[in-house]
Amino acid sequence: MKWYPAFNQVLEMSLAGSWVILLVLLARLLLRKAPAKYRCFLWALVLLRLLCPFTLQSRVSMLPTREQISVSAFESSLTNDVPTSPTTAARYTTLDARTDLEALPPVPQAAPRPNLQQAARNTLRAVWPFGSAALLTGWLLSLRRLRRQLVGAAPLRENIWLSDHIGTAFVLGVFRPRIFLPSSLSTEEQAYILLHEQTHLRRHDPLWKLLGCLALCVHWFNPLVWLALRCADRDMELSCDEAVLAKLGPEIRQAYASSLLRLSAGHIPGVAFGKGGTKARIVNVLRYQRPKLLISPLAAASVILLACGLLTDPVNALN
Repeated sequence: MKWYPAFNQVLEMSLAGSWVILLVLLARLLLRKAPAKYRCFLWALVLLRLLCPFTLQSRVSMLPTREQISVSAFESSLTNDVPTSPTTAARYTTLDARTDLEALPPVPQAAPRPNLQQAARNTLRAVWPFGSAALLTGWLLSLRRLRRQLVGAAPLRENIWLSDHIGTAFVLGVFRPRIFLPSSLSTEEQAYILLHEQTHLRRHDPLWKLLGCLALCVHWFNPLVWLALRCADRDMELSCDEAVLAKLGPEIRQAYASSLLRLSAGHIPGVAFGKGGTKARIVNVLRYQRPKLLISPLAAASVILLACGLLTDPVNALN
């Protein structure tokens, strides 16, 4: 099939991306005391690794060589060696030296043993584009249903809209994003929830989420990619929560946590203010304290070092 070479490239990128995800999950634990925005930077490294087919080489790379994770190495490990029958070998070794070997009948070759791993890989390669298309179609249908809910939304100011038919706040759009708020919000709630959504816009989170959906459509067969996007989404929300508290002060923690709990009942997966992970967000809000002086510089230095190690291949990798 025409997409087979493309799938081989995707598989190699997915294998390399899996290493990056595992290392980021480990680094995420080490940075759990640091502001969540630094963990978001780590997930950006994962996206770049999953979507960019080209990489640089360096001596500080933390990944195995491409030969070790390449498709060709994977295929060679699955090759079936045809066993030689002991009786057949003995038959030839005990022949008299004067025997005309050409007169002997051909030795039947044993049929190769079925390899379930190779069969599974071939099946995956055949269905890969259909899985991607199904995932993309489902996402577009969900977006269409959401837009129908927004019929009748009224502009508040600039790119901020109010709607009677939604139960939570969210940003919709990438190039011309709009913030949609429930019309039932109080003035106080509207202030800090709006700040949360504006933080998403300032950090270009709608674009990162779009890239995440693209990575999932390409690597849908890799369970680590699903886990990575779920963790990245949670860290993104924690980061915006912390930005609100840093600006408005820890005095609003109780009110903010109450809003999280109330709006989580009407959440819209993938876009809404009260999305999944509400319990972790409430705990993080209630425990929020301004980071200590040295934590942020150390976290930033760690992210830079990890970027050098995770976005590059070893110098002895295949070109």
